[in-house]
Amino acid sequence: MPLHLNTRELDGQRAAFRIQEANTARYIISGDASCLENKSLAEIPHPKPERLISILEDAGLRELLPASIRAPIPLDPAEGSGFHRDEVPPGLSPMPGRIVEGSRADDAPALFVSRPVTGKLAMLQFDVAGGGRGTSLELVPSGGGPPVKVPMGKPGKTWRKVAVCAPPDGFTVRASREAGAGWLAFTWPRDFARGSYLVRRLLATGIAVEAIGFLMLLAGLRRMREF
Repeated sequence: MPLHLNTRELDGQRAAFRIQEANTARYIISGDASCLENKSLAEIPHPKPERLISILEDAGLRELLPASIRAPIPLDPAEGSGFHRDEVPPGLSPMPGRIVEGSRADDAPALFVSRPVTGKLAMLQFDVAGGGRGTSLELVPSGGGPPVKVPMGKPGKTWRKVAVCAPPDGFTVRASREAGAGWLAFTWPRDFARGSYLVRRLLATGIAVEAIGFLMLLAGLRRMREF
């Protein structure tokens, strides 16, 4: 029997997922319970906010969260100028639950170089916007070797999720734009396991349910621990 999908219902579920993801990511970054309290089930991925907070505060389970709601790797600037925290051009939608570094489109060059950081898992996910000729985003391995370019996709005033392998011995994040080039914005990266990247690719054309399902799974695991 053929499976008929209601596209309007799917669109509604995608929209609800984005809200749930944003509220959960805000809590992960800030620890502010108001991000999850007094919310409907359409706004958070668990019927009980206090239970969800308990799950998210479990250090062991937090390590298993999907990239979309994991805590980002902090990027403290070591050198450079022209990139600013939460700097985005007019018309670019905000990124709830994300920390953004962005440049302006002007005649001055811009450079951002982070202090060395290390990811715990094999892959990194960035959200990027802008880009194009004269801009770059790359990882410079701490152990030496050529920089690893972060694929930025087609330039434009929309956010794009991109993934790249993390250098195993640590790295610095280096972003730049030449004088007169377009603007560039990127989020602090989130690390994740290679297998979860494949799952995300498989689900990319359907309902993005991995984070919601994962949290419900974690709730079950946490409950099993309590017995």
